[in-house]
Amino acid sequence: MNIEYDFGLKAEDVVSYKGVKSNDNGDAGLVLVLEAADGKAEDVANQLASYQQDQVAFYGNYAEFAQAQDNVENAVIAFKGNTIVMVIASNECTADLDSAVDSALAD
Repeated sequence: MNIEYDFGLKAEDVVSYKGVKSNDNGDAGLVLVLEAADGKAEDVANQLASYQQDQVAFYGNYAEFAQAQDNVENAVIAFKGNTIVMVIASNECTADLDSAVDSALAD
């Protein structure tokens, strides 16, 4: 995973990151946690939201990727301090995503 190439993020805006991305185009999934440079968390979160919209548009071009498009539309992007989390999961799991991310970012 390359944050510059895959997500359009600036290397200088990200201190560190770890992520896992699904190889199944039909059922997109992603867990990404980043530490932004000081003062850059909102910029990084906004760029991830742009990435999300680009992926929704991409999957919208293919009827066979309707599930993946739904997954990406329901992605969760949240940040606290310099920590940013983006999660894309199968729709069966999306009901729990917000609370899971909130718990992960809690003090």
